[in-house]
Amino acid sequence: MENKQKILILGAKGNLGQQLIKVFLFKKKYKVIAWDKNDLDITNKNKVNKKIVQLNPDIIINTAAYNAVDACEKNKKQFELAKEINGYAVGYIAKVAEEIGAIFVHYSTNYVFDGRNKNGYSQIQLITMVRVNC
Repeated sequence: MENKQKILILGAKGNLGQQLIKVFLFKKKYKVIAWDKNDLDITNKNKVNKKIVQLNPDIIINTAAYNAVDACEKNKKQFELAKEINGYAVGYIAKVAEEIGAIFVHYSTNYVFDGRNKNGYSQIQLITMVRVNC
């Protein structure tokens, strides 16, 4: 039996997460583990560390995001939740990925870069904000 790469997809019940699950399952060369917020609260640093270290995936793909922009603009609690999910949690996941030597892929808003670079963007590239949301 061949050794399949283990891929952890976070945000598995969202639109992007569901599509990525289909793509990787179709390829049949990956073992896909799909978690949503009921499987792992990504805002809990200790749980993120413990569960991901225990799973020890080769690749972590984070598609989880807070995207209720209108709610977060009007409500301080929602704004804080957006910061937790879209900010701090991403850092927790990135740190554990580095610790276990996993590749980390994070999807973010399309409003951080203007989209003019046809070759994509790196994590150290200066942003060209089109719009600022929570």
